[in-house]
Amino acid sequence: MLPLAAQQTIGVGTNSACTVVKKYYALRQKATGSADLIRGADVPVIPQNRKFRAPLKTQDPLFTRITVAASVSMAVELPGGYVVKIEKGDLVDSRGREVSGNYTLYFRDISSPWNMALSGVPMNYDSGGTIGYFQSSGMFELYAEQNGEALQVKRGQTIDIVLPSPDGSDDYNFYTFNESSGAWEFEKKLFPGLSTMKTPDSIQVYSEAYRYLQLLSLSTDFMSFHERWLSPKYARTKNITETDFFCLEKQYYGRIGVAYFRLQRTSDKYNRKAILFKFPVVSRNKYSGNIFSTFPELNAVRNVVWEYKGPIDRKSFSKLFVSKKKYFDTRIDYDNSSGLFTIYLKHKDGVIELNAIPYRGKNTYGERALKANVLLAERYNKSLARVQRKFDRRNHDAALVLLNENKERVKSMMSEEELAMGWTEWERYARRVQNYYNTIAMQGRVVQITRTVSVSGLGLVNCDRIQRMQEPVELLAQFVLPDGKIVDTAHVMVIGSDYTCLNMDVKHGKVRPVIERRIATAFGVVINDEDFYIVDASQVAKSLNRSGLQVFSLKKVEGDAAEAISLALSI
Repeated sequence: MLPLAAQQTIGVGTNSACTVVKKYYALRQKATGSADLIRGADVPVIPQNRKFRAPLKTQDPLFTRITVAASVSMAVELPGGYVVKIEKGDLVDSRGREVSGNYTLYFRDISSPWNMALSGVPMNYDSGGTIGYFQSSGMFELYAEQNGEALQVKRGQTIDIVLPSPDGSDDYNFYTFNESSGAWEFEKKLFPGLSTMKTPDSIQVYSEAYRYLQLLSLSTDFMSFHERWLSPKYARTKNITETDFFCLEKQYYGRIGVAYFRLQRTSDKYNRKAILFKFPVVSRNKYSGNIFSTFPELNAVRNVVWEYKGPIDRKSFSKLFVSKKKYFDTRIDYDNSSGLFTIYLKHKDGVIELNAIPYRGKNTYGERALKANVLLAERYNKSLARVQRKFDRRNHDAALVLLNENKERVKSMMSEEELAMGWTEWERYARRVQNYYNTIAMQGRVVQITRTVSVSGLGLVNCDRIQRMQEPVELLAQFVLPDGKIVDTAHVMVIGSDYTCLNMDVKHGKVRPVIERRIATAFGVVINDEDFYIVDASQVAKSLNRSGLQVFSLKKVEGDAAEAISLALSI
């Protein structure tokens, strides 16, 4: 048994507890505790350029983030009834070295029909050229990270995961998702190995306001364009999280999706004394993104060669501004009195500045050159102002107004006890209520059981079988908005209560989904990547006995999309 002081350091916050269960220490949440939930965009080791995306970014199922000690074997209990068992020495870094100290686990459950739909995870499977659709008995994502680096399962070792299962049948298989090909790969057949699912601790629910928690997550960052330039916590407009700082310090910008540029020395054989440079310069063999789409204002100075005007020599200039330097933001000011440009360069250690003028050989100086410099500064300033207005209008002003409106809406539903809480305290409380009801909902399905699976790698995992419809019905469907307009293009999620989800697109106002007559099925419809509508399973069921074009009336969803899908499947 660990000494008491050591036990207190294992877990998350002050609301975690540790006990010994056989060879594992059990890391679990108390009924009054709260999970640390974050968006997928804030998971530093999630695969880049995925072959799928959430149809609604604001409703993408959240990850649970939890800190784990590598010095002992741990059984980590997670929301929804999952338990991840990791033995000491199971995880290694990219060089195969065993992990020491603390590391971070990122986990999310995608097994419910609503999480399948809102995550955008593909539920189709290609077997020898024949396309089938999955029926899930449990799906999740699991990643481990330390100092910004993705950890791996040690060769020859496995991690055991206990997951809640809605079905005790023995015809399910184990699949992993290949991020490169965007396809599921068969791993092995699953054998029952079932056990009874634990009942969650109860929690007091004051009102229905918790259902609308997602409204407060539409945008959590209201810093303006200029404020992000001034703040050391931002690379351009990207917020650098705590887990990003290791990559930032080592200048591993590609790992955290930060576009960067360099300064490059150049020369003029007719003027060897001048210290000349170009920027922005992009490294060909390094991640940079499209630098001029990230920094559109720099198009104004794209082909400019600059001459440094300052006290240091050529060697010192290279050491201070060029050698091993990567920059992720910049500003350029022009002083009419001196005729000098001041270039500010933002990097991992702050902002450095230098004075320079556009170099034009023999025509660098003179009245014509000064006029050209003034015009150059005006073009740059106008371009920068456009970028700032566009960013603030989209990411700052509109989001702040929407958040305030949503807060007032949620407050109108709160009880007196909830109104007495601060927003941060209430959000933690609402997440606990949601986790409680998600677990209860899982227990209410068919059987209250769990499965144990062993994984030899981390990532997206699925316990599935190929769906075999007993009474398939093909519909020709058309959707109508509340204002009577016909939907011409949209993304449609065909969500079945048997843990299936098919993603389709409405083209030219129509779509042809295939429905299992005996299964409650709802439609989720996403328009313009931001507006979400629902068609209840009862409305879909009525259409199955009719022929020809079926017209479905859409209901706008303003609150939690997962809750709306759950209710839509209840007929």
